[in-house]
Amino acid sequence: MIPFRELARLRELVEETEELRAFDAATVGASKTVPREVITRVVAGESPLRVWRERCGLTQPALAEGAGCKPGSIAVLKRLATALGVEVDDLLPD
Repeated sequence: MIPFRELARLRELVEETEELRAFDAATVGASKTVPREVITRVVAGESPLRVWRERCGLTQPALAEGAGCKPGSIAVLKRLATALGVEVDDLLPD
């Protein structure tokens, strides 16, 4: 027997896996692809901004300095996205 909580989590993981496969199928041949590591971490609930920043090997201060911004606004998110080479939507949680 398996506890209900574990069963529910397994169902979530199956759904996430199916979504990742569908995403992979939809992006085959696309000019811009998102690395599997990024997708996996974001789907697991990590901050997209953190995942992309770490993917680029940047610390928070280095990213902020590179983007030439102070924390707190949509303008900051735009600069951060530009500095990371991604879209603003890629940094926002679902």
